[in-house]
Amino acid sequence: MDLNLPLQAANRLLTPQAERPVHPLILRAINRMRPEHGGKDPISIVGFTNHPQHYTKDEEMAEKPHLLSQISLVPAKPVRQDVLWALHQAANLYGNIPQELPRFSIRTPVCTRSTT
Repeated sequence: MDLNLPLQAANRLLTPQAERPVHPLILRAINRMRPEHGGKDPISIVGFTNHPQHYTKDEEMAEKPHLLSQISLVPAKPVRQDVLWALHQAANLYGNIPQELPRFSIRTPVCTRSTT
């Protein structure tokens, strides 16, 4: 979910603090769904991004974007952690999508037919 917030607001909401790794507002939103789903989270991961360069002037340097993902501690369905981590990493590709894909040599499979 891209929040599209100014830098100061995004810092308050998305920057982890020692006393609270995730802002209470985000936790309340996630926890609100649990009672309706038998005490489990229907969402295995929720990711938040913010790209404050939308709020900079042309001559200003863009501020660093934010990325925060919260993985469920009580998922409704089991999910591989490596898949959730890959989703988190993919969210960090905003603006860095490769223009070309690597070239692979595609070999035509050789089919043989048995005569026996």
